Amino acid sequence: MLPLASSVVTAEGSAPVPRQLLIHIGYPKTGSTWLQQVIFDSGRYGLLPWGTDGSEQRARNLWFADRLELDVEGLREAYCARLQPSLPADAWMALSSEGFSGSLFSGGHNSAWNADVLHALFPHARILVVVREQRSIILSAYGQYVKKGGLLRLEALLAGSRNKKIPFFDLRQFEYHRLIAYYQGLFGSDRVLVLPYEWIGSDPLRFIASLHGFLGIEVAVADPGKQVLNRAHDAVSLAVMRRLNYLRRADPLNGYSPLATPLGRRLIDGLCGCLRASLFEPLSGRIRQRWQRRIAATVAGRYAESNRRLAALSGLPLEELGYDCGSAPQNPSDSGK
Repeated sequence: MLPLASSVVTAEGSAPVPRQLLIHIGYPKTGSTWLQQVIFDSGRYGLLPWGTDGSEQRARNLWFADRLELDVEGLREAYCARLQPSLPADAWMALSSEGFSGSLFSGGHNSAWNADVLHALFPHARILVVVREQRSIILSAYGQYVKKGGLLRLEALLAGSRNKKIPFFDLRQFEYHRLIAYYQGLFGSDRVLVLPYEWIGSDPLRFIASLHGFLGIEVAVADPGKQVLNRAHDAVSLAVMRRLNYLRRADPLNGYSPLATPLGRRLIDGLCGCLRASLFEPLSGRIRQRWQRRIAATVAGRYAESNRRLAALSGLPLEELGYDCGSAPQNPSDSGK
């Protein structure tokens, strides 16, 4: 555990906190919008959204908290001020932000700090972590990087640029066992649930049933059906967008480009929308396959040990879900048997 601060300011009893609280910490690109808009919506799946405007809370409050004198009660008040009024005492509340697991384009460097602060604020909470097979999440993350204004080609992003003028991308962030073990150390292993993103698409009822079993919720569950939220851009439009991002967005990912204008963004987004036409699907497929091959070559074998540790921590059948678990190294004492 990291030392939270040299001084911690508290004032007991001034901020009412839900008795039954689920904190969903991400990861990014693992179905957070589906969780927030479908599962944590109006209570039909046994959970209520944290605020009247939804369960999502920006992790920015944690990032900008004073690390020398953390005002735990003040920060708790800021979160609880958005709670829905007149909540049933036995209601399960969902506080959700994929940013709690760390910023995707700064290497997740703030993930442990966020965990420490969340534990200081809500030590009784239960934690939900959703993971996704690494090759798949990296490809999705690259699409997100370009949409946010990134300029680097995939190969350069995978190389983990440490340009101090812009955030960086660190493949270690997807060694999921590290952060999950950290949360288990803070909250207890029985209070941390890890579920695979892959179940959201292939077996959403299993995903929901696992969550309900973890929380002890007993409600009849209707199949949420197939829903596509935050549809990804196709590869052709992303390739064009990346080359024009200096004119499209001013963002930390491109050093706050001085050339970006609202008009430029509208025109470029309109152009990229046109490139989604079926005419470009064959080219888009070839580009996507090339990206997939590049990612596969870069991370080959990299996550096998981490995934084996994650399987042990979570009990998930990761190898069946397509995660690279490799084969455990042979114990030297077993040789020759």
